[in-house]
Amino acid sequence: ARFRADAATANEAAAKATATADQARTAADAARAATAAAEQDLAAERERAQARDAELRQVREAAEATVADLRARLADATAERDAARDRAAQLAGQVGDLAAALAALGAAQKSTAPAQVSPAR
Repeated sequence: ARFRADAATANEAAAKATATADQARTAADAARAATAAAEQDLAAERERAQARDAELRQVREAAEATVADLRARLADATAERDAARDRAAQLAGQVGDLAAALAALGAAQKSTAPAQVSPAR
């Protein structure tokens, strides 16, 4: 009888241990499934981040190319402006020289022109 009681207790303990082990297996399976889902989510997020990174890299490269183009165009426009300014200064000097020459020519013609006599009244 005593052995039967011990055996029954041992069977109950084994049944409880089996139930506990089954619960642990179920919990472990659920944890593995959750981990697998989290890993899939992480992989998908990593792919989205890499795609965004590639897109931003392309945008940055395009912006840098645009900046370089604008700088070159600005340099060209600055050079054209400076050349036009120099040409305007040169033309202003030539106009001044021409005005002085015309004034000198006009004064020379007046001094060499015969004096006009007023008709007598």
